[in-house]
Amino acid sequence: MILRGARVAVGPDEAEKLDVEVRNGRIYDMRKPSTPPKGAETIDLGGHLILPGLINAHDHLEFNLYPRLGRGRYPNAGAWSRDVYRPDESPLREHLAIPKSTRLLWGGLKNLLSGVTTVCHHNPRDQPIFDRNFPVRVLEQFGWAHSLEFSPDLADRFRATPADWPFILHLGEGVDRESKREIFRLDWLGARDGRTILVHAVALGSRELRLAKQRGAALVWCPSSNLFLLGRTLNGALSSGIPIALGSDSAITAKGDLLDEIRVARQ
Repeated sequence: MILRGARVAVGPDEAEKLDVEVRNGRIYDMRKPSTPPKGAETIDLGGHLILPGLINAHDHLEFNLYPRLGRGRYPNAGAWSRDVYRPDESPLREHLAIPKSTRLLWGGLKNLLSGVTTVCHHNPRDQPIFDRNFPVRVLEQFGWAHSLEFSPDLADRFRATPADWPFILHLGEGVDRESKREIFRLDWLGARDGRTILVHAVALGSRELRLAKQRGAALVWCPSSNLFLLGRTLNGALSSGIPIALGSDSAITAKGDLLDEIRVARQ
């Protein structure tokens, strides 16, 4: 198949009009517009822009059918979780009645429709649906824990993660003193090195960020989720020199999809 006449993003601020040849679902060649071979299947994409697939560095795919949950700003994610987790009440009752495979598929489609082709799903990846033509690629090779509060076996999980895999956890998702101290607790547990990826990290100040950088950690930023839960998001981290990726979190806290996170991040 040849995609004809589209502008193709070839750099951060540059697009070029090209024909794109696709074979077996992958880009085979890109070249200046020309007459296609006789009998070739073509699609006219004149007036359209082709971009690389986006990477969503943090999502909980099965939570994307839910509405936003919560009644205001919280000191930390634990307080929010205890407030909203009412499985026998609406709307959780109705959403939990939907098969998990359906909710996961919805999360995959939501990502695909926002231009995402690869997702880091921060939950167990043991669902058969991921192996049956799932709409997006779901990463496999990483270790994870939920957080210091909800994963008492976090240090064991870290040690069990292969040395060449990243290890991902929620950390510093709060504005209180306890959230700020979490990075030092993590360091004391020995679960901090160049493999460690900290999701949210809103509570980290200059001292905590220096430690994160010293240990070689990276961050995942979910700005609209942070603003909804906590009333603030990353500040000093953006100029800290620490690698930062962007994630959408999920519909229970975030504004929408990864495109919405890009808009909020630009603001």
